Amino acid sequence: MDLKICGLIDIILIVGTIIFLILGFKKGAIKKIISLAGILVILVFSIIYCGQFAQFLIHHNVIYPSIYGKINTNILTNLENKGLSAGATVGEVLKTGLNIPGFIADMIGKGVTNHYPQLTDVNSVADAVSGYLATMAMNVISFFILAIGLFVVILILKLIADMLRTNKFVKAVDGILGAVLYVTIYAAVVCFIFCILSYFMRCSWFEGAKKWLEVDMQLNTNKFRISKALYEGNILRRLLELFF
Repeated sequence: MDLKICGLIDIILIVGTIIFLILGFKKGAIKKIISLAGILVILVFSIIYCGQFAQFLIHHNVIYPSIYGKINTNILTNLENKGLSAGATVGEVLKTGLNIPGFIADMIGKGVTNHYPQLTDVNSVADAVSGYLATMAMNVISFFILAIGLFVVILILKLIADMLRTNKFVKAVDGILGAVLYVTIYAAVVCFIFCILSYFMRCSWFEGAKKWLEVDMQLNTNKFRISKALYEGNILRRLLELFF
């Protein structure tokens, strides 16, 4: 390839495009779409419904009583002979009963107080703290249960996709769509990199690299470069400049 009409960055871009074309054709679009959509679905679905699922498990006494009992026992055991007054705050109980750093204890304490405003003595505070922390733990457990369940579903869908690709026609179409998808993802990443680069070019500490880039991409001439076209016509940068 003639380096007079193509810079080093252009070569990297062209080689990257070819690699992603081949990779996309071999991998196909179906499995990639399932993976990308699956990650989004796992995160969104698990975050939205983990609280409801946790309440379902709590209502049916699944795991929750054990977690609550261990936390409550630990707090009460640590509070013995510590001389806390009957009007001890939630933060004080947390610091003493669970050896939690002050700023974390105060943060959790606000949440406990909001959920349980009527706290009269140390024991009621300990019960409230135990219930609050056990519920938080159940939310985390529920999130992972839902995420693992959805992950298994996605694996099954991928196996079905592999079975469909045994058909030559489906494999060819999937390969073409895969090549388009992978190159599109590659183009989006390149666009993002060039957008960041455009901001670096304004920084004094980037001066040395800037001089090399100006020569390689021929930014100060009328010569054509693929990298130059992507840099000067960067859609993401234009959108950011338009709104910000």
